[in-house]
Amino acid sequence: MRLIGLVILALSLVLAPLGAEAQPERNVRTIGFLGPPPSAGVLCRRSSRIRVEYRYTDVPLQGDIDRMVQLAAELVRLKPDVLVVSITEAALAARSVTKTIPIVMANAADPVGAGLVSSLAHPGGNITGLTRLAPELVGKNLQILKEVMVLDAQNAARTLGVQLKILEARTPAEVERARCFSSPTVPSI
Repeated sequence: MRLIGLVILALSLVLAPLGAEAQPERNVRTIGFLGPPPSAGVLCRRSSRIRVEYRYTDVPLQGDIDRMVQLAAELVRLKPDVLVVSITEAALAARSVTKTIPIVMANAADPVGAGLVSSLAHPGGNITGLTRLAPELVGKNLQILKEVMVLDAQNAARTLGVQLKILEARTPAEVERARCFSSPTVPSI
């Protein structure tokens, strides 16, 4: 839930310059937040130029999305400058009630699979944001993990003054060959 606080803070910092202290109240920017209640300790930034309207519900956990749609519609009636949604169900609810207000996802599970965006690279429409898991990111995550492990191993080998030999294996047979190749030959007694 810290991510939600960070997204709200980031949006606040981006929108803050749009208002000025001496301007009338009509220039107050509004952020609508829709999702489950935050955990204890989530901090919210207060500003005279930014108002955050919160609507919380645990409804998606119970499988009934109607309440989430009602809360999204309530927020849209307030005419916010942006909607921040914390879960996929909240994004679906917000999308169902507005096609014009920007919707920022803070933690959607699979926005492409849920039909919220056409792709991660080019979301299209009025929805953008962050995803915690998307099938098209799994391969990239594995690639990054592999590269980090190789770099760590190389650094450790350099520190220990040993030579590192990296052997790639993609099948069980290749793993066995690599294991046999990498094992030192021990003379029998």
